[in-house]
Amino acid sequence: DRYMGEASILMQIVGRGEGVPARSIREDEEERRIAKWQPILQHFRHLAETNPSKIYQRLHEGVPSSLRSQLWKEITRTSDFKSIFSADVYKKLVESPCSYLDKIELDLPRTFPHHPLFKECDGEGQCKLRNVMRAYVNYDSYVGYCQGISFLAGLLIMQLQEEEDCFFALVQIMNTHKLRAIYQPGLPALKHHMTEFSRQISIVLPDLYEHLQREQVQVEMFASHWFLTIFVYQFPLAVVLRIWDLFLFKGMEVVFRVSLAVLSLAKEDLLKKDFEGILLYLRRLPDEILDQNRLMVCALNIRLDEDKLEKFLHSLHQDIPSSRPDEEDTPARKAAANSANVPKKSLNETIEEWSFWKLTEIVTTSKNAFFWSPADKEDPVPETTWGKASVN
Repeated sequence: DRYMGEASILMQIVGRGEGVPARSIREDEEERRIAKWQPILQHFRHLAETNPSKIYQRLHEGVPSSLRSQLWKEITRTSDFKSIFSADVYKKLVESPCSYLDKIELDLPRTFPHHPLFKECDGEGQCKLRNVMRAYVNYDSYVGYCQGISFLAGLLIMQLQEEEDCFFALVQIMNTHKLRAIYQPGLPALKHHMTEFSRQISIVLPDLYEHLQREQVQVEMFASHWFLTIFVYQFPLAVVLRIWDLFLFKGMEVVFRVSLAVLSLAKEDLLKKDFEGILLYLRRLPDEILDQNRLMVCALNIRLDEDKLEKFLHSLHQDIPSSRPDEEDTPARKAAANSANVPKKSLNETIEEWSFWKLTEIVTTSKNAFFWSPADKEDPVPETTWGKASVN
């Protein structure tokens, strides 16, 4: 027909190198997405507060890879949070003695071992990861070190690149999305998450829940890594990035949604399997289950028990010490506060003024998990700061 004839002629011309260069459908789609996202990024704070559903929908549709770093910094308000500290705080935290250094070193080659950025011993990626983890465990002595945190830090290094930005983004994520509760000693909150996840399965997928019960499959056996690393440990990177675009904006609700979506898409296969077959299947998920577009659509349409989930997540704020203990200080913080070069504001003073509890008081004022910035002390998203956060 006429269309096929014209297409054939065009392909012949392109094949000979004549006329305009060939463009892939993917490149055209990427340009369209960039055009959609640029005005959103310019006014992100305002839109996140006044029209979060629009942001959420755009995130579901996908984020241009060229804009992801800028978007993640906007969502986490990394620049604003970073600005309240003295310029050399990160350097002091990295250089301070670290009681977890042996564990950090042990896990460096086990974090993204096949990724080009991290596979070289003492290469750029491993050095950045070492520094970010040293800074974090010195900053948050209560949580300390857990291997799962290094996967979060590694993903941030891939996307944000500047290790100092990665550190401050990690602190924001750990506080705002209550991940400190999951990683605290003994992982008690992880157990609570597994209990809540099991309850959600019983509501959303009752037939699968009954089958898992009959086969004596506990959710901890397959879902712990999903929650501990926000899917970074097991899922393909392209899928992880799509999930994290939503997770950073919406919080742990996204982790529950995606986990339930995986089970929903795999339900018919799982119902045919026994104990061993179920665990093997969920540890090596087939490609069709991890198709990112299919998975994200399913996650969006999962009918969660949102009210009880929100109450559960809010309860995690209780009984978690702030990042800085009130009575005793760590050598790292003493070094940061008592340096010969007195900073414009010491780390201790900053944390006392903007403690974890004040952060949680702010971020829990909205159903959406907005991140904290200095301007939020009086007004979570003041009109005078809309779209003005610096982007490094």
